[in-house]
Amino acid sequence: MKKSLLICSAVLIFFNLALAAEEKTSSVTIEPFTSIKYGKLGEYVYDTDSNGDLQKLSYLEWEVKPLVLAGLNASAKTKNITIAYNFLSYGVPLSSGNMYDSDWMALTDMKTNYSISENTLNHFLQAGCNVNYTFKTNTIISITPGAGFDFSSISFSARNGYGWYGDYERSTTHENISWNSPYAKYYASGELMGIDYSRETFYTWLGFSANADFNKYFSLSFSAYISPYTFVSSIDKHFSNSTSTVYTAYNDLMDCYFSYFKTSLASEVNFSKNFSLCLNVNCLIGESAIGITYSKYVTPTYEGTKSLLSSKSKSDTFELEASLSCRIRFF
Repeated sequence: MKKSLLICSAVLIFFNLALAAEEKTSSVTIEPFTSIKYGKLGEYVYDTDSNGDLQKLSYLEWEVKPLVLAGLNASAKTKNITIAYNFLSYGVPLSSGNMYDSDWMALTDMKTNYSISENTLNHFLQAGCNVNYTFKTNTIISITPGAGFDFSSISFSARNGYGWYGDYERSTTHENISWNSPYAKYYASGELMGIDYSRETFYTWLGFSANADFNKYFSLSFSAYISPYTFVSSIDKHFSNSTSTVYTAYNDLMDCYFSYFKTSLASEVNFSKNFSLCLNVNCLIGESAIGITYSKYVTPTYEGTKSLLSSKSKSDTFELEASLSCRIRFF
């Protein structure tokens, strides 16, 4: 899938460059940027109760606090058509808040298990492409509908966990009780095994932006996009030993329609015809439909067969990002 995305993006870029070469009103732009992202990624697990109804079994919440990014955007523009491409956004591996693990083992509203671990970003990569067509409504305002796609890959590690377990196997009453009951079993920091988490997401986008050019030095824009189709694949590895060599991997596969949204508020200050600074504030939010889960048991000498579980999966996302970029126009 990654290779296909890169090929499609390259074709679109070269197509627009060819158009730009024939237009008098054309430009090619590169835009290095840096940004800070805050938010969370969530993973739900559902299972069937005694009545056959789906009930919440587990929720993992991975904090993005913060995610420091650097990347490069590029665009080719004719009189009305623009193809913008995010070649790469790279996330710096850093401590990233906490990971919270909640379980409802009784398949009721009573949360039985709750733990907190130190969360670390292992990697973040993102690339994407957008095609836009601009309509000039007057000398100041322009409206630009657009379509595109994004691909992102992110992974975390959670370690040094502590928490309270009130499930019937570990509570002193040998019944499912609340995690904050005095009869729940407490594990100190480091006594719980770690969890690794990775997620790959493919978004398609449809939307528009509205731009106001107040003068030749300053402009503001607002954009809003919805994802007609989103595919999410995640893997969480629950380790069974302190060396992280024995684990059970859960692979969640989810897709959905019109469930993810992104908005952006951007300002641009032009210092010359060929150079400007941009400040963007972006928000991404959404929740997938319920998908399926496969599991596999792995040791240093054995890798089990992947099996489809009866439990179901769902993921959610909330991200708020501020970025500063330098826009350089070549012609």
